[in-house]
Amino acid sequence: EDMDHSSAMHAMHGMAGEVDASGMDMCSMSMTFNWEYKNLCIVFKWWKIRTMQDLVVTCGLIVLLTAFYEKIRNSAVQGRNYAGSPLLTLVRPRSKIYNSLMYTVQVVYSMFIMLIFMTYNGYCIASIAVGAFFGHLVWGNDPARDLNCH
Repeated sequence: EDMDHSSAMHAMHGMAGEVDASGMDMCSMSMTFNWEYKNLCIVFKWWKIRTMQDLVVTCGLIVLLTAFYEKIRNSAVQGRNYAGSPLLTLVRPRSKIYNSLMYTVQVVYSMFIMLIFMTYNGYCIASIAVGAFFGHLVWGNDPARDLNCH
């Protein structure tokens, strides 16, 4: 027996990672913690995991992105310390601009990492944790810094 069009669309919509009515790949998006990786889109439609190799490459990139975030934070702290130097009193507005720019970069960068975390994918979350660990190990030399979102 034939299925009507709306039933077919509903059936296709329920299958995460399958194709939509136009024949295009769909992104899989779960709103609960999971370990699924096929057809998982990371932030953008073009950053899509289809195979185990894609997953390994993506996890490596996430580790590097997250580790580098610690480098950015460290650079911003050093910039603030340098900006307070008596040598820069003549260029105070420039140091204020630099500090504001670094703050903006940190906010945008941290929100990007948050969007990756919000895939609720265990592999992505673990990659963020590993990147944070190594980033802090290499660049996190300020024990006075507290943990915050950016």
